[in-house]
Amino acid sequence: SEVGYNFLGRFVISEGSNTSCSTKYVREVCILGKDHVALLRSVPHMFANAFQADYQPEAYDELEQWYFQRVMAEIASSPHDGNSFDPSIYAKRLCSRLHI
Repeated sequence: SEVGYNFLGRFVISEGSNTSCSTKYVREVCILGKDHVALLRSVPHMFANAFQADYQPEAYDELEQWYFQRVMAEIASSPHDGNSFDPSIYAKRLCSRLHI
């Protein structure tokens, strides 16, 4: 649902949200870790908040490796791989439908 995605620019798990935080909270924001990597790979957000350099750094490394694998796959195939981008997620947003 649109409410479930919140702002698509940034993925964040706030205290009290429907998404569980298996790591820890700092100032009511979940610090993302290795338990969140699979989830982060599946959401349409452009950025993720919040990582800490000294807390489960392997999660950030794993996401970075996944990102570069996607870039290399895109370079090898074509500028646009229809399987990796779903524009309907953005087209269904209220602001897109109403041209706000």
